[in-house]
Amino acid sequence: MTEISEDEAQALRDVAGAEENQVKRLVLERNFSQPRRLSADRLQRISQTVGASLQDISTKLAAPLRSFFKFHVGSISEVNANGLFQDTKSPFMVICLDINGTLGWLVWDETAATATLEQILSGELDPEEEIKPRVLSPAETRVLEQLLTDVVQPVGQCLGLNVKIVSVAQEEEELTTLRDAGPDADARRLMLHLVFEGPGGDSDLRLYLPNIDEDGDGTEATLTQRVPEHLDTVHMEMRALLGKVEIPLRDLLAMEVGDVIPLGTEVGGKVNFLVEDRPVALCDWGQVGGALTLKITELNTENLQ
Repeated sequence: MTEISEDEAQALRDVAGAEENQVKRLVLERNFSQPRRLSADRLQRISQTVGASLQDISTKLAAPLRSFFKFHVGSISEVNANGLFQDTKSPFMVICLDINGTLGWLVWDETAATATLEQILSGELDPEEEIKPRVLSPAETRVLEQLLTDVVQPVGQCLGLNVKIVSVAQEEEELTTLRDAGPDADARRLMLHLVFEGPGGDSDLRLYLPNIDEDGDGTEATLTQRVPEHLDTVHMEMRALLGKVEIPLRDLLAMEVGDVIPLGTEVGGKVNFLVEDRPVALCDWGQVGGALTLKITELNTENLQ
């Protein structure tokens, strides 16, 4: 398939009459080298379930924090935990978790963690004072563990998970990574991004959870026919048909640089998506990170059978 340059892509977007930010909203980036196991609907329900628990968490933390600070869900996605901490530099703030007997993590901005700890131990922070991250003492670590236990346990409970804090790692030798879980450990994690409007400003807490079920109130994105496991890694060719046209051979041989060839596809119209030359979907145009993308609007996988 012929590659489209960035200028050509921009021309297509301009002709379609869409602003760049409008086009970007058509699609969400997805890396097909890391297949998604949970449906978009399931992820949305997880987000709503966790979001409903955050008010109670904020209320419970108001006493040790001496003020009410809100949590809310920033985003939720599936990630691969291989190499998750390879670029991490100490002193970082990684809380190692045991989740139903499997390794998980809570990653928090170290400056925000230090500011929150100062708020607990010293009262209201001086807005003029600069908070710098530091390695915590054993006593401070225990205080932080108790605070975060009141965050991760309720979140885990609402998802049917038993979450326990194993340790707080700030140095590389303290960190437990996926390598420690063995060569056959499942690298798949659900990354739950929480935003904490806490002391010192907003901060991000990234919770990496294993063992998120695909059953119950939300199910894995289902296939019309379950693929045998030994065929899971078979590669299939996927193409987008931008359009087609028939022209006489004499016109084909007379083509020159700068000639325009109408493809017979309406601007802003649907694009056919083919798997092994079989049409399986209709799509809308999109764009992510400077690359053209497609959003599936109609799906017919019967042609794959």
